[in-house]
Amino acid sequence: LKEISFWSPLSNEQTLYDVSLAGHLSGIQMKGQDKPFSIKPYVKGSYQSDTTNLDTGSHYDKEMGLDFRYHFLTSMTLDLTYNTDFAETEVDRFQVNLTRFPLFFPEKREFFLEGKGFYDFGLSGRVQPYFSRKIGLEGGRPVPILLGGKLSGKLGPYGIGALVMETNSKDAIPDKGLELVPEERFGILRVSRNLGLRSNMGVIGTIREQKNGPRNETFGVDGTLAPHPYLTTKGFWVHSDDDEQKVSGASYFGELEWRDPFWRIKLNHLLVEKSFLPKLGFVRQSDLEETFGYVDMRPQPAGGLVREFGFKTEMTYQENTSGEFLYQSNYNRVQADFRSGDFILISIDPQRERLTEEFNIRPGITIPKGTYHYTHTNIYINTDTRRPLSGVFSLLWGGFYNGNKTSLDLGFTTAPGKGLRIGASWEIDWVNLPQGDFTSQIMDLDIKWSLTNTVLIQSFIQYDKEAKSVAGNIRFSWEYLPNSHIYFILNPAHQDKDDTLLVLVKVTWLWEI
Repeated sequence: LKEISFWSPLSNEQTLYDVSLAGHLSGIQMKGQDKPFSIKPYVKGSYQSDTTNLDTGSHYDKEMGLDFRYHFLTSMTLDLTYNTDFAETEVDRFQVNLTRFPLFFPEKREFFLEGKGFYDFGLSGRVQPYFSRKIGLEGGRPVPILLGGKLSGKLGPYGIGALVMETNSKDAIPDKGLELVPEERFGILRVSRNLGLRSNMGVIGTIREQKNGPRNETFGVDGTLAPHPYLTTKGFWVHSDDDEQKVSGASYFGELEWRDPFWRIKLNHLLVEKSFLPKLGFVRQSDLEETFGYVDMRPQPAGGLVREFGFKTEMTYQENTSGEFLYQSNYNRVQADFRSGDFILISIDPQRERLTEEFNIRPGITIPKGTYHYTHTNIYINTDTRRPLSGVFSLLWGGFYNGNKTSLDLGFTTAPGKGLRIGASWEIDWVNLPQGDFTSQIMDLDIKWSLTNTVLIQSFIQYDKEAKSVAGNIRFSWEYLPNSHIYFILNPAHQDKDDTLLVLVKVTWLWEI
């Protein structure tokens, strides 16, 4: 279970940006761990069936591997891994894509999440020269990681993140549209340095190469300068070279932000060249030049039900790198943060978008190229999660290219008993276009039950009506010794006429030296 603690607790009327309320620690001397070495092997047995794979039908498998960790120099950590396994990792949630751009799925694997801050560079979900999900995953399916290592931590004023990985090949599955994945090697080096309390600068370099094949490299620099408690400037420049496609390109970003208790003002500019191709990273949209800015006023009444109001107006303007118009948004929002912890938002968003080519949004439904004007209106309500029953409500309606769209999101979370937490959500989009209508719908149910401090049962079931897909992830974990676990995992799935089932048992144990 994850836990968030505050050294200096805050009330509902206060926020994390009230730095004057922060606590102060002094007189603490850091020392290394008494047992700096740890070895964590695992053994795993699994059974998998697939009704569409007539060659194998069902099969059993067994694996073993280990992780090694060494803590040194107070805050540096060396991790080595062999035959890495992520069987106990939470599954990805279904997402609906109504855009022309790829979806972004966050990293959930523990090996890559630990020390993640030492590798961060760029704009998450938009432009990242390093995105850890490019290692060991391809087309949504796992790729075997043979071995790897990473070094992360603080060395004086420097933050260091270094990682190397080697993955095995993965056979093609033509019936499912999955291509052969070759053996590959990955490398990243990220070094940053603090400049005072709130400023820093750093560099990054990445390599991805196929065994005896082409290589892709990136190099970048970034920095943050905070000359005033309320003023921050930041930016980055990153360049890529790709042997396979014989292209090189760059991306850069600059931002200026003012943030005081009453005013929040931001202005930034992003450029992504068409030939920018970081194959160990993530780029949502290339051939893009974007200017973005907003002004957000946050008055705080002295009394009453509302802790803080928000009045925000923001603008997004996009062109391609040839100077041709792509997209414009003029978003306006009014919100109220209540002292009870509840939240309500109302927004209106006039948009203008130019399609440079036809957009095949769904099979048999193609939106013609051209320029479109439409407006979205949204009402969003979120109740305080500390209530016995909390929920989320969002209703968005308005134009959508040459038609209309209505989106409804509902969710709730409750804790009916000790150690038991239940959450559910429902997302539905009704899209009406002259070329055709369609409805997308996603539902999920998430149950977490802590039987004891060491025994946890989790069940996550999700349904995508449009894809005719149902997937489950049922996990039992028992921490029988500190940081040593037994996992039992059941993953049934159904998509159209395809039924799969994965059952596995995994045992890990930790030795500290």
